[in-house]
Amino acid sequence: RYATAGERLASLAGVVLGWCASFGLIAAIVIYGEITSLFVQRHKAAATTPHAHILRLFGGGTQLPEGNRSLHMDALVDDAIAFGVASVVIVVIQFVSAATAVTVVNWAAARMVARVRRRLLRSVLSQEIAYFDTNTTMNFASTLTEDTEKLRAGVGEHVVMTAYLGGSVVLGATLSFSYGWQLTLAGVSVVPAAILLSTIVAKYQTRCTSKEVLAYGAAGRIVEEVLSAIR
Repeated sequence: RYATAGERLASLAGVVLGWCASFGLIAAIVIYGEITSLFVQRHKAAATTPHAHILRLFGGGTQLPEGNRSLHMDALVDDAIAFGVASVVIVVIQFVSAATAVTVVNWAAARMVARVRRRLLRSVLSQEIAYFDTNTTMNFASTLTEDTEKLRAGVGEHVVMTAYLGGSVVLGATLSFSYGWQLTLAGVSVVPAAILLSTIVAKYQTRCTSKEVLAYGAAGRIVEEVLSAIR
């Protein structure tokens, strides 16, 4: 509602980059599993299975037949080098994607929040005197700042965090089902309970925060009355 076309496009770009960053996390987990499996196979000089898809892109994961331990040890060196190079590439891509996503969405959020603040202040200043007689809360500035900061976080970096976590869950679950659906189903069975508990905790925190704001407002009014009486 308060965003321009450019700001919507920036938020969409932040979501896409957040997904890219989540792919980096899953890729890091996958290559760790690949190098671990290769360690075992090279140590036993067993036939190499064709599962090291990412390491093969960086020169590792060479398939060798069973036996000839020296060849397996030489291939293990190549696997370790490929793992190091792949890790660096994944970290760089993930860092650049996450930093760019947060910067872009925070830029859009700052512009939206500034626009909302101007409209809200203009609306308050245009009210009649009776409005200020019936609304005697003296913490207008702090309330405005807190509420707009929550809005900025909600339409800013939290969007990237949601995209990052959502992408990690979707991609991680997809890969898990492809590697072993039985164990994945066992792990997914606890997800509804975790979501329920998280929802309850979030609602409780929101309720406590609202009570805290009201208490601060009441305390501010009392302090202001006391100071006025002293003067």
